[in-house]
Amino acid sequence: MKPVQSATFREAVSIPTHLAGALTECVREFHLDGSASISEQVPRLAFCNAVMLGAECPAGAAELRRHLEDEGVEPGLILVHLWPFSLTFRFEGDWIAGLDGLLSEVWESAEVPADDLRGRTLKAFLAGLMAAESLKQFPQSLLEAWVLLDEEPRFLLRRLLVWWENGWRPRHSPFVEFVEEFYGRESVTRKVMVGSALDVHSIVRAFSDPWEIRVWADTGWTGGRRAVAHYPDCAKAITAELPEGRLPRLVELYRSCVVPTTGSDGAVRPLRAVLRFFSLRERRDYPGVLCRGDQPRLLAHAAFEFCFWMGILSTQPIPCQAAPTRLPQEAGGKPS
Repeated sequence: MKPVQSATFREAVSIPTHLAGALTECVREFHLDGSASISEQVPRLAFCNAVMLGAECPAGAAELRRHLEDEGVEPGLILVHLWPFSLTFRFEGDWIAGLDGLLSEVWESAEVPADDLRGRTLKAFLAGLMAAESLKQFPQSLLEAWVLLDEEPRFLLRRLLVWWENGWRPRHSPFVEFVEEFYGRESVTRKVMVGSALDVHSIVRAFSDPWEIRVWADTGWTGGRRAVAHYPDCAKAITAELPEGRLPRLVELYRSCVVPTTGSDGAVRPLRAVLRFFSLRERRDYPGVLCRGDQPRLLAHAAFEFCFWMGILSTQPIPCQAAPTRLPQEAGGKPS
């Protein structure tokens, strides 16, 4: 089904220009390559997104192609550069940065000025769409390479596909959209976590370091306790959505991460609990990510989600053996 777009949205700014701006916001918020400028990263991201869109959603690719034509973006000599490039390019190492060679040739042939980020991004969109349409192995190789990427770059390379499904518009800021993808589309958990992350992000985005783990740990802990105290039905609903065996595991994590890090005065230390949780490598190599410092948004979300659940459990009497199977109507008391 073709996404519905409002007349106001269509008239305010062209869709290609809007998408170029949205990708720029993604790079500003995620900025994966510290050695490259925003003007270098955005076209790379635009090219890869367009290839992914063409490979997985031909209808969306055809629509974007029409919008680019309406914008006056012409193919030019793109195919002349794409064909030899696809034969020699290897998806190895920092292959995303390796796209600069192709894109510089595309811009040179189209005489796009170096300071025209919008023009370069739109041309990169078209090059990606043409690569998906005209080259047989290149899109498949990109999809195979995408699977091996870390969570943050994987998220960034699929923005066009997600935005097309939403009428070519982002639903939220890049980080909040990142949080969305960890949960089922229609789940109550997604609504709760996204709403909570939206509230926190609206504040911390003004900080010098919006991804400081301590901040996300503290706000997650507070958010979990508030959920039970003020929205008990909602807390019950997200608990009911947990996969089988997950609640007992969360109780084990409470015992092994929260209880040992609690101060002698009974004060909970969410940051210490998170760092102990990270050391367990629960589902991911968090210590490795923390040492490399290459995915701070992933760590911020992990700290927030973990402490949110720990905050919920802190309102319950944690038994020595059996895990709780339901949440009470009201919360209170100190952490067990």
